[in-house]
Amino acid sequence: MRTAAFVVAIALAWSSEATGDQQPSFRAAVDLIAVDALVVDATGAPLDRLGPEHFDVTLNGQRRRVVSADFQWYGSPAGTLSSDPAARPLAGPTSITPTDGRIFIVAVDASSFEVGSARLPLQAAQAFVSRLSPRDYVGLYTYPIGPRVVPTRDRAAIRVGLTQVTGERIAFSGLYSLRPSEVVDITAMSGERPGGLAGRAVTTVGAIPVAEVDPVGAVRQRECPDDAECASRIVSEARAVALHLEAQAARSLGGLQHLLQVVTNLPGRKTVVLVTGGVVVSDRPGGRPDVGEMATVMGQIAARSNATLYTVHIDTAFSGTYAAAGRRTGETERSRDRMMAGDWLDQFSAVAGGVRIHVPVGSGEFAFERVLRETSGTYLLGVEPEPADRDGRPRELRVRLARSGPDNATVRHRRWVVVQ
Repeated sequence: MRTAAFVVAIALAWSSEATGDQQPSFRAAVDLIAVDALVVDATGAPLDRLGPEHFDVTLNGQRRRVVSADFQWYGSPAGTLSSDPAARPLAGPTSITPTDGRIFIVAVDASSFEVGSARLPLQAAQAFVSRLSPRDYVGLYTYPIGPRVVPTRDRAAIRVGLTQVTGERIAFSGLYSLRPSEVVDITAMSGERPGGLAGRAVTTVGAIPVAEVDPVGAVRQRECPDDAECASRIVSEARAVALHLEAQAARSLGGLQHLLQVVTNLPGRKTVVLVTGGVVVSDRPGGRPDVGEMATVMGQIAARSNATLYTVHIDTAFSGTYAAAGRRTGETERSRDRMMAGDWLDQFSAVAGGVRIHVPVGSGEFAFERVLRETSGTYLLGVEPEPADRDGRPRELRVRLARSGPDNATVRHRRWVVVQ
């Protein structure tokens, strides 16, 4: 009866539209709030036997007392961790709570893949689904369009759905083969100076300046050195490409936001495994494409939905549209382009309690393996809030290991919490 009721609840949640009035994901139980946290070593293996004294928790920078730390062990996929807690390297006393099935959602951003480019990663996703515990529920959500399957224990339905996903990305057809970094620099400079044809920009990889260039002049030298009139056309094309990339980003982020709103209705904690070809976002002020504060906004939505996000980033973004320009540029420029396709995902995945796993080549089997390992065990922390915390507003959450905790461990947790 409990299983039947749970399935009905999932079906109702999946079929309904989420609204801004949904109940928050972190509900008060007696006087404590529940905070999920993963503690993993360098290989992604969960570390257990940690007690409440090993954790430091703050809400909006104010420390809160950790009353309990229960480790929930879900067992290991074949060929990775031992399912016997006594066989693993541990770090202190704990209470291990046997837990029934989890909810995984495999989300595919079809708008980030060209037709056919997602075939191998989706095969790896099928293998990932097959290796989850038989007790787990798994759903499929393709956006903006494509197959969707309500979370179920029927693995065959998910695997069939994954075979039906096709790429939806449309390449921009331009004259000058502009790379994303060139589009960002040109739009940034054109916003600073009337006409947009003059100025110099600092090209960076991360925060390190590596070259000072005139972005329009560099493209002109490469594409049309003998045409004195092509500079204005380069600026016009950069603006058109920026609009194109912003539309792609809107489809990608809008689909992901809608998924998070939908899963708010699903009971319990959820793990979303996003398969994407990347989202290009400007890495400098004034540049385009620009998505503003979407990482923070969606991080708060993830908190309300009680969902953790793992992103499997398949680096195929520059195999088509930007290939011609890429062949004429150095590794520094290509590295910057790749960083712009992954930096936003990196930031948001961390805010949502997970991590972006970059797949530079291949199908990404190692990335799905990492997700399996990290999610095989998690802590449920009981944290004592102050009365002022219970106002239903998002609060910034920080979970760190105390000095008594293990060295070289990584803590993953959502960065926002809503206390009712």
